[in-house]
Amino acid sequence: MKIRIIIPVAVSIILIALMIWKLSANKEGMEKKLEQSTVVNMTIPVIVEKPELLRLQNNLSLHGSIIPDNEILILSKAQGTITRKYKRMGDSVKKGDIIVQIENEVLKKALVSTRADYEKKANDVQRYESLQMQGAVAQQEVENAQLSLREVERRITELEDQIAHTTIVAPSSGIISKDFVEDGQWVTTGSEIAHIFSGNGLKLQVSITEADILKINKGEQVKVHLPSLNNESFSGVVYRVAPTAMSYIPTLWKSC
Repeated sequence: MKIRIIIPVAVSIILIALMIWKLSANKEGMEKKLEQSTVVNMTIPVIVEKPELLRLQNNLSLHGSIIPDNEILILSKAQGTITRKYKRMGDSVKKGDIIVQIENEVLKKALVSTRADYEKKANDVQRYESLQMQGAVAQQEVENAQLSLREVERRITELEDQIAHTTIVAPSSGIISKDFVEDGQWVTTGSEIAHIFSGNGLKLQVSITEADILKINKGEQVKVHLPSLNNESFSGVVYRVAPTAMSYIPTLWKSC
């Protein structure tokens, strides 16, 4: 009877010991997993490239217009009707060549009349001066005659200038690049008559935005491509940068 009691007790003790061992092993495993979860992986994957010296490209392409380097604007200094147009766009001119003639017959008739009046006034002055020497007229009358003569002289000079301004001539030799009047047209003082391209040079005028204005500097080398010449390339130099930028770009090729 004693042996039957000892065996179950021994089995119970063994089972309890196994459970304690298992729980202890599980605890150690959980502690290891928790420790591993708190470790931060500091390894960062990177791609290594061999250093190489390269030139930074900052090309700027702009559009512009080819214009003459020296273009002279001719304005009318008289008003009247165009009686004859001697030169047109594309014509070659030399300095002093007549481009346009404005009607001046009225002015010429006024000049003839004023010159006749001048002769009369000049004779009056001589007569008054002679009478003054004889004591027949007062000094004031002589001075009035002289003043009248000077007024006529001034009028003659004005008429001669007005007549000269009716003949519009080329101020320098060149080619007429634009003309703005035709025969029979009425023009006023300050009206555009023509433009003359004087000289052999051409320049490229480019409009640039505010965002790109600081990328262009005076003296820089540029390349110009002309579509009308199958995009033939020409070298150029920036010779002037305007102090203000445009709000739009109206082809200049700049290589930095």
